[in-house]
Amino acid sequence: MNCHNVRLVRVCASVSEGAVLPGSYVTIYGSMRLKGVGMPGQVMRVVWSAKTTLTCVGVTDANGLASCSTYVPTTIKGSRTVNVKVWLDKEGRPVKLELVENDISHQLIEELMLLANELVARHLKHRKQPNIYRIHEKPEPEKLDEYRELAATYGVKAGDLGHRPELQKLLDGLKGKPYAGALKIGLLKSLKRARYSPDPLGHFGLSKADYSHFTSPIRRYADLLTHRSLARDLDPKHKGPASTDLGTVSEHLSTTERTAADAEKESVRLKKLEYFSNLAAAGTKGGVAPTFDAQVIEARNYCLLVELPEAMMTGLVPVSTLDDDFYIFDATRSRLLGRHSGRVLKAGDRIRVQVARVDPFKQQIDFRMANEGGKGKSKVERRGSRR
Repeated sequence: MNCHNVRLVRVCASVSEGAVLPGSYVTIYGSMRLKGVGMPGQVMRVVWSAKTTLTCVGVTDANGLASCSTYVPTTIKGSRTVNVKVWLDKEGRPVKLELVENDISHQLIEELMLLANELVARHLKHRKQPNIYRIHEKPEPEKLDEYRELAATYGVKAGDLGHRPELQKLLDGLKGKPYAGALKIGLLKSLKRARYSPDPLGHFGLSKADYSHFTSPIRRYADLLTHRSLARDLDPKHKGPASTDLGTVSEHLSTTERTAADAEKESVRLKKLEYFSNLAAAGTKGGVAPTFDAQVIEARNYCLLVELPEAMMTGLVPVSTLDDDFYIFDATRSRLLGRHSGRVLKAGDRIRVQVARVDPFKQQIDFRMANEGGKGKSKVERRGSRR
């Protein structure tokens, strides 16, 4: 039995026979220290989410330690830390954007899922059972060199990012920094995409030597294949995937997964564009244009590339709309500099913007700076006046 510490939970997992649930499963034995709420003899019930069947019932002892055993069912679904939900009316028109951020309970479930995926992959590899693994190969050195040059323009020194600990160190150092968004996007472009493979090559992004998709067979066919491999290992009477087919199947699943993921992202992005287009139209008809917090991702010679954190959407602020001064692009420092006021606009600056227009052909949002108490009062750096 393998035991691991996941946040406040001590988790011990093993693959075994005698399933209470039909098919294969992973048994999780957990111990949770209840901080400030554990009373002797108190019954603890943890319901992880509204639709899950994963329920843990335990009884705390005199030290406030609750022990429980349960099964990770095949219906647990992963979740992102931050996401934007688009609300639609009955006609399918977007009416509201809501930023959804998962709390520690969601993160705990996610880590338990990762652990189950890792242990099943390790077990099947050691048992030499044909299986499909989820792999993420190391990035190309040339791509990392380009990224290090990008990070250096922000004053960030990146180590050997081919080693996962160095990569994690970089990400930890970016927390709270105004340029974190720009560097994270750049990093993602430098990494390879995860894919499926019959060979257990490990997962660079998760820093795991063994990894497979096991916990969502209703959502992913790759998980169902892993369940069949595990079922065959537990009972040879079960039919598992044939090793001769796994290469072709892995390729097909990798392609269809990317297609589905891209389609999902695109559908959400198009609804966001429609939402901002409606705001722009309302503004031109005399309505009050709402303002949004935005962060400058990059300064270019013709615009500011900005991101709206509350909508997770990017757009442009054209230089031609900055009418409080004449701006010159400083290519060396990647910034816009006001000729008369000395005002500096650069990556990391936080500004307030309004929707100016949405180009349906380019699928691009143009913003304009919102005046706060007067023209050009956004909170950005200013140099001494040159007048």
